[in-house]
Amino acid sequence: MTAAYFPASSGGIKFVLLMVLLAAAATVALMMHADITHPGEAESVRQCISRNGVFQLWEMGDKQYRVCQITPGVFGIQVIIKDAQGAWREVTSFIRKIHSKPADLGSVMDYLHNLGAVMK
Repeated sequence: MTAAYFPASSGGIKFVLLMVLLAAAATVALMMHADITHPGEAESVRQCISRNGVFQLWEMGDKQYRVCQITPGVFGIQVIIKDAQGAWREVTSFIRKIHSKPADLGSVMDYLHNLGAVMK
């Protein structure tokens, strides 16, 4: 018995592959921003959220701001945005500081409020 052969449209496959590659590149570029701009801090915030969960969640438009408590008195912020496929992607992660010292929770909340974000 011979199996039927139906050639796939190479244009459709190429388009799907291109979209997958573009999505992957965008994700890498966003995560690289955090690591380049805030070396060490971004990974600390990611680990904090992974281990301890989100301490506070703020929203503004299509962005979410996840606040985590890294150690007593030290708070990190992870900014995420919803992509075209509906998945949340990191934009940046950092430890909020004032004059090179970690900001207290009240200062973190003031910062997010002044951005226009609303706590959920």
